[in-house]
Amino acid sequence: MSGMQGGPVVILGMMASGKSTVGSRLAHRLGRRMLDSDEQIEAATGRKAREIEASEGLGAVHALETAMLEAGVRAPRPAVVTAAASVVDDPKTADLIQSAFVVWLRIRPETILARMAGDPDNRHRPSLGAGSDAETLTQLQKLDQRRAPSYASCANLVLDVDALDPDDAVESILSVCGLPELVVGAGAIVGEGPVWDPGSSVLWWVDITGRRIHRFDPATGEDEFWDTPREPTALALRRAGGLVVTTPQGIEAFHPDRAPKDRLELLIPIEADRSANRANDAKCDRRGRFWVGTLAYDFAADQGRVYRVDSTGDVTTVIEKATLSNGLAWTDDDTTFYFADSVAGQVAAYDFDLETGALDHRRVVIPRDGAPFNPDGLTIDQEGCLWVAHFADGPGSVCGVPGGVTRFAPDGQELASIRMPVSYATSACFGGADLRDLYITTGRIDVPQADLVHEPHAGGLFRWRARVAGSVLHAFDG
Repeated sequence: MSGMQGGPVVILGMMASGKSTVGSRLAHRLGRRMLDSDEQIEAATGRKAREIEASEGLGAVHALETAMLEAGVRAPRPAVVTAAASVVDDPKTADLIQSAFVVWLRIRPETILARMAGDPDNRHRPSLGAGSDAETLTQLQKLDQRRAPSYASCANLVLDVDALDPDDAVESILSVCGLPELVVGAGAIVGEGPVWDPGSSVLWWVDITGRRIHRFDPATGEDEFWDTPREPTALALRRAGGLVVTTPQGIEAFHPDRAPKDRLELLIPIEADRSANRANDAKCDRRGRFWVGTLAYDFAADQGRVYRVDSTGDVTTVIEKATLSNGLAWTDDDTTFYFADSVAGQVAAYDFDLETGALDHRRVVIPRDGAPFNPDGLTIDQEGCLWVAHFADGPGSVCGVPGGVTRFAPDGQELASIRMPVSYATSACFGGADLRDLYITTGRIDVPQADLVHEPHAGGLFRWRARVAGSVLHAFDG
């Protein structure tokens, strides 16, 4: 596994191949925007393609189709783009789509003719310049012979769709393309804190600003949520049963069966004397100690800290200065602790003593190095590599770093990166029976309304299938 994954998906096909239907259903599954060349042409010109063809000729339509393909491939966030067969006649198409996952919906000319017969308004038939069905079939066969080599040369996946149901086509594409799939279109403002519960086979996660705790059940696809009176920022399973949640007040017990105003019960205050601060990310080590990072609401420099909360409730400061405390993880051998500071743009490693919970020998393993990098939540796999969720430089159309999840070796070498169809990827957690399902939370806070059109499912929960398993998250022993 290497390189960038998660670019645009381009679906090519002859007329009547069903590419628009397949494209729209695929876009929904991937949580992406769907861009159809015919719809784009009408939106840009105010005229249907057939009207342009009638007044300006087929060449004008072909030029617009190529321009629409280019706009879709270069959209601010990865989209699903469907393009007419004619785009392969443009010499620059191959270069244009080289960063995309290209699907060719191959269809026999005889099937096209049969589908056209059932669609009297089909815009393509007049442009074929044929009268009888036999003449039309001949023209379709010539087009197929001319364009098939171009399709074959650029396609990553070829599907014969003469008798293939659109939903089956989508499943075939998903099984091969290796892209993150939307599992909950929650529209969370700041999705965060995913925790896999192996006992119940469910994923817990939060919407900080939306003040909600979610539970996603992969077996049913259902996502249940509970409103809370304060911002939940991170979760941990409790060895005694149930959940604990960090909030601006500290560590609280979660009571889902109570009324919303009573669902949180303060157990251990954190920074009760610092009203300008709140807790942020938090995780437990193997001994069941809860490590809680804090930040200032205004992100003032060095005002955050990291605390170790023992099973007795004792609170110890382990990192004195942080700005935006975020992802935490430990290696499986319990010798190294990782910590991300989003504002500093760094992930630091520390020597870790499991018995005492002490940290030593801080070093930066994933530095900014003059390039923008905005690490958020993170997790670790069984090979000791870090998976760091990171948000984009900004929600606009030009971003040096897109939102995504990047896998790093212990020495900080970048191994792979998953580009997300949203600006803000916030955290990641491994789950599933084999711990190979990577769940990714996202957010939509601060994304302008004009940019949300490019990321319609910002704030959704995504899942990506990894080849390597993750590590189990530990429970709180307090």
